Amino acid sequence: MFADLTRFPGRRGAPERYDRAFVREVVVRPALPRNRRLELLLLACWLLIAVKQAAVVWAVHRYHVPFDPLWVNGPTFAAALLCTLAYYLRD
Repeated sequence: MFADLTRFPGRRGAPERYDRAFVREVVVRPALPRNRRLELLLLACWLLIAVKQAAVVWAVHRYHVPFDPLWVNGPTFAAALLCTLAYYLRD
């Protein structure tokens, strides 16, 4: 924690300012309900990603492309996993 050294040579603040530095109330909000349409969209996207990954693996092996299909499928899977986790682990 950094100290406020610009006020160090000067006078200290008025005592009433210290009363505002403390937490007076905590409000807890209930968790938001899950969005059913968005969950169905996530499921549809995962199904499309599975089809795309199978097509990439098939095309790489069928046409003897000189790279591993993981170079295409890996970032797609990682981005989809990140988006899905961001939705399900939100608070």
